[in-house]
Amino acid sequence: MRCRSPLRWHNPQGEIQPPLEIIPILERSGLIIDVGEDLIYRACKQLRQWQDNNIFLYFALNISARQLLNSHIVETVQNAITESGCDPNYLELEITESVLMSDVKNALDKLIKLEAIGVKIAIDDFGTGYSSLAYLNRFPIHILKVDREFVKDLPWSNDNITITRSIIELAHNLNMRVVAEGVENEGQADFLASVGVEEFQGYYFGRPMSVPEFDAMYGFSLTKRPTPYPDEIATH
Repeated sequence: MRCRSPLRWHNPQGEIQPPLEIIPILERSGLIIDVGEDLIYRACKQLRQWQDNNIFLYFALNISARQLLNSHIVETVQNAITESGCDPNYLELEITESVLMSDVKNALDKLIKLEAIGVKIAIDDFGTGYSSLAYLNRFPIHILKVDREFVKDLPWSNDNITITRSIIELAHNLNMRVVAEGVENEGQADFLASVGVEEFQGYYFGRPMSVPEFDAMYGFSLTKRPTPYPDEIATH
């Protein structure tokens, strides 16, 4: 099972603002680095809490271009892992194709160092960016995520079936895990499972929820709580 840590903000009216509305503001203001670092520490603390209770889940975090290329991302991740004492093999950092190709040398250096720490690297929205196959061998990539644009019309679109099958075959030939994004119904889930997708992400399996709600949903009985306690987690 894998979890993601989505960013949510409650506005003065009590409405939840989704990441697509928040992230651009954080990027423009430069606050994305501070917020991103806080999420890394929270994720590692949550991982340690689960691991202390013999619960081993993958925790995935999106990393922005500014975080990866313009900050001390390696030191931040290392310090968060050391401080929490979590097993880094269950921490996944999700990077988009465009981020990788915007500064290849810098990105490669950072990802090699992050892999050495033990974290896993995922390519988010695969097939919608630069789509350069050259970096798949060059970068230390462990997971390919099939973009929701290819998933949404499955299993009815022959074109999307062909593209999805090709991505899965490519990933498996390179010893990568495959995660399908945007899985919204049983038909999509059944088809993707039949063609070899190992993990799924989408509202068919769960919507964003608090950590206590997530723990209760899966019957986790936890006796230790990290401080500060993470506010939001997603099971999709």
